[in-house]
Amino acid sequence: MTRIHVLGVGKMGLPMATHLRAAGHAVTVSDTSEASLALARAARLEPAPDAASAIAAADVVWSSLPHDDALLDVAAQVAQHARAGSAWVDTSTVSPTASATAAQQVQTAGVHC
Repeated sequence: MTRIHVLGVGKMGLPMATHLRAAGHAVTVSDTSEASLALARAARLEPAPDAASAIAAADVVWSSLPHDDALLDVAAQVAQHARAGSAWVDTSTVSPTASATAAQQVQTAGVHC
């Protein structure tokens, strides 16, 4: 069973997380919005106690974030905490520049994206 941590469970991230769980993956979630986390709980998704440990435990880190600053913050967390050889899937609505910067930062840490 693949362990996936989803960062950002808003309008796009929540349905993706529920589909990943329905496909048989072990899914944890985190979000800065308590309202989004409440919806995730209602969908029977498990909020992680903290993003750093969830990122470190994940085989795949999945992000769906609304803006450049959020993506760059998450990329720094992924680069710091993800295991080398794990994967990062980003589906954020951001600029091409932020996406490329984040990908380079994560790849430098040995994470596939």
